Amino acid sequence: MTPSTEEVWAKRVDEWRRSGLSAKDFVRGRGFAVSTLKGYATAIGRKRAAARATLIQVRREPVRAEVVELSGAVVRVPPGASAETLVAVFSALRGEGAR
Repeated sequence: MTPSTEEVWAKRVDEWRRSGLSAKDFVRGRGFAVSTLKGYATAIGRKRAAARATLIQVRREPVRAEVVELSGAVVRVPPGASAETLVAVFSALRGEGAR
């Protein structure tokens, strides 16, 4: 079975990377151009990166909050807010300082 063009170039790119040579030195006497080697290296790198990418589902839901107006301030209280935090916020808004 004959390897595909992509397989041939993937092997060449891998060999080049392992060699430690510059692209110019690597292509010398091999019958292909530096630009071709670098072009395939870029394309193969992108394809490999895409294959490694993990997609996750992100679901955005509206945040439900109670709105409290106190001393001219609007306070949005998210579900699960601690009573201690709310007491401190409301005391500060009333000018009472923290307790």
